[in-house]
Parts: sequence; C-alpha cells; structure tokens
Amino acid sequence: MRSKTATLLLVALLASGCGNTPDPEAAETQSAPVAKAAETPVEVKVVKLERTAFPFRTFSSGKLEAARQVTLKAAAGGLITEIALREGAAVKKGQVLLRLDDRALHLNLEQAQLSLKEATLNKNDKLLVYGGVYGVDTSVNAKKLDQILVETGYYRAQQAIERAELELKDAVLYAPFDGVVAGLKVQRHQQVAPGEEIARLIDPGSYEAVFPLLEQEAVQVRPGQRVRVIPSAMPDRELTAEVTSLDPVVNDQGLITVRAGLRGAGGMALFESMKVEAVLERSLPGQLVVPRSAVVLRSGREVVFTYDEKSGLAKWNYVKVSYRNDDSAAIAEGLEPGMAVIWDGNLNLDHDAVVRPDSGVKRE
Repeated sequence: MRSKTATLLLVALLASGCGNTPDPEAAETQSAPVAKAAETPVEVKVVKLERTAFPFRTFSSGKLEAARQVTLKAAAGGLITEIALREGAAVKKGQVLLRLDDRALHLNLEQAQLSLKEATLNKNDKLLVYGGVYGVDTSVNAKKLDQILVETGYYRAQQAIERAELELKDAVLYAPFDGVVAGLKVQRHQQVAPGEEIARLIDPGSYEAVFPLLEQEAVQVRPGQRVRVIPSAMPDRELTAEVTSLDPVVNDQGLITVRAGLRGAGGMALFESMKVEAVLERSLPGQLVVPRSAVVLRSGREVVFTYDEKSGLAKWNYVKVSYRNDDSAAIAEGLEPGMAVIWDGNLNLDHDAVVRPDSGVKRE
C-alpha cells in the first residue's frame, strides 16, 4: 500500500513538471510583434544636398510714413468763412481749402489804389515844376523822376497796393499738391491767428517704410535694394519697396534708420504711422542649404539626419549652422554635397534607425 502511494505521488510530480515546460512556438509568437515593430521603417522625406544660393533675410519692425506731407497753416489771421476740409478727404493741387473773411482786405486794396491815383496826379504836376511835360515821365532825367516819385508818395502807394494784394492772397489757403487731409484742427466761423495750424496734407502715393537696423545689418544695405513690406493689419498682403536712404547717424541704441519707398501700393488701405514688418533679402552664393526643419536638437546640440541609401539607415551628423531664415538654414560644418538630408519625419529618429523615403531622394 505504501509502495502504491509513492508511485502515485511520483506520477503526479512528473505530470506537474511536464505542464510547466516552455512552448517554443508560444514564445516565438509572443516575441514576434516586438521584432516586427523594431524593424518597421520610419517614413521620412529627404532632399539631395547641393551648394546653392542662400536667401539671407533680415527682419525689422517699423511704420509707414509719407515722404511728401506738409502741415497747412494760416498765412493770415481772420475769421474762417469757407472751409473745404474733411479728414480723409482727397484734394487736388490748387484746390481752395479755406477762405478767411476778406472784406476789410478789399477795403485796404481800394484805399491803396486811391492813394496811387492821388500820387499819380501829384507826380504829373511835379513834372511841370521840374521843366517836364505833364504825364510824360521821360520828359525829365532819371534822377529828377526818382525825386518826384519819392516826394509825391508814388512809391509808397505802389507798395501799399502790393501789400493789400498779398494779404488778400493769404486769406485763401490752396492745396500745394494732390493728397489726403489729416488732423483737421479748425472749423467754419472759427477765428485763427497767422501761422496757426489748420491740418496736415499727406500724399498717399509717397509712403515709405521706416525701420531700424543694427549697425552690422545696415552696412550690408544699399539704396535701391528690394524690401518686402508686410502691414501688421494685413499679414496676408505683401508690398514691394526699394531702399531710398539710410540715416548716416547711429542713434543711442546703436540703430540706423532706413527708409524704403513703396512701389505699386495704389488702391490699398494704407495709413500714416501704420505698423509694418520689413524683410530685406540678399543672396549668399555657394552655401549648403537645408530646410530649417532638417535641423533638430539632440542633447543640446544641433543635428541633421542623413539617409544612407545602401543600408537604409538614418545617420545623425552634428552640424554648425552659419545662417538661418524662416524656412531654411545654411550649414557651415558637418555635411557634404550629395548627402540625402532628412527634413521630415526626423523629430524622433535615432542614429541607425531604419527609414524609408516616401518618394525616393529628390532635389530641392
């Protein structure tokens, strides 16, 4: 009985041990997905690296200013009887903008004209006294005639007429050029003093982008250089401008003021002092240019991944970037012409990762 019990225990132990033996097929089935995931190529986009011109861009915030603008002022004092000014209104050169009460001025002119008539009569009488012919100025010599004109007040009367005519002219304000009225400060029936500011007149066709540059940036800029101007209020609109001048003085902040005249901006809703972004671009030849997205950080250093076509692996390369703009970068060290640069799908890549270009190597 004891022997039979021992035999049963031995059989039970052997059966239990056989149940715990690893199944090779099951193990293979469990590990297969991991191996397959590790070998799945990462889809990437690549570009063939070549030496080309790099579009170096300088950005600066500025504003619009009209190169042709003037502050309109009253040339004479008086009561405004007529005004054709309205903020934002367009006016034409020579148009009457403002008229002062000129009734007293007309009386002054009439009085001056009357004084001239009296002086003329006295002059003619004096000609007879000096041995000349009545009403004939050439009947006496020049010296005697000059003396007669002074004694009779003829010169003073002529000057009084000229002064009265000038005062009448100053009582009317004309537009000096085609433009738009801004900053109107007066209204009809208002009394103004000589020299008082009336409004500003702006030529919208003369807008310039005015912006600052650092000294090291400004030395690369030349008159006539093309500038892209983007109004802050219309970020989807881009204007073309050309550098017209650079202020020769560096201000206290180490900045130089640059002016660039707009070209072909007619019809756009532009305003004086409107904020803009100016973009200057110059071409740097012979650069190794990659898309900006190709440059990523690894452990605080800049890296560009390249595609090794023979092995199908991604290789990382430490690089030194010499220039950047909003969409590309110029590489000074770390890459060679002919390399296939990975510029998309590279954010989470590791060295020697298996990759597959989505459409093969392409040229930029």
